[in-house]
Amino acid sequence: MKLFVYELKPTSPTPIYFYEDYIQKKISSLNAQRIDTVYQIDDDGKVEKLSEKKYRPKDYPITTLETADIWNGNETPLQ
Repeated sequence: MKLFVYELKPTSPTPIYFYEDYIQKKISSLNAQRIDTVYQIDDDGKVEKLSEKKYRPKDYPITTLETADIWNGNETPLQ
């Protein structure tokens, strides 16, 4: 079995609170780096990292984060 993990790593050290009022009133987008990682899980439950792909940081509108559709954002891969 393979496990695909899509992650957004915020570029700012400032904490971001994901509760409804804060999101709607304080920020309209989040600058973050997308990281895609693929893991292999064998029949014994052992997990092995197969690959990791990082993309250039970009601004993600809050509406994109609400739909959890971060993998269709036309990100630019890092070389």
